[in-house]
Amino acid sequence: MDDREKRLQNRKLVEHAFAAVGRADVSGQLDTFTDDVVLELPYADPPVRLEGKDAIRAHVGPALDIFRFQLHITDVYECADPDTLVL
Repeated sequence: MDDREKRLQNRKLVEHAFAAVGRADVSGQLDTFTDDVVLELPYADPPVRLEGKDAIRAHVGPALDIFRFQLHITDVYECADPDTLVL
């Protein structure tokens, strides 16, 4: 896979995750992460560090029953490393 194809694949992955946020689909979001994912919520009271998909699903899932929002990509800046995109 060349750099252009890798960037396209990575962008599609981000778009999938962002769309899952809009659907309040925690599992759809977590599909894009590895099993050793860590989510830190430093502005929570108290701050929270969640390790693993199950911990994230248990913490974030109920919140998405209350809060709904969408994420939109307005700009993408490609970096030298094709596995790094700045949105």
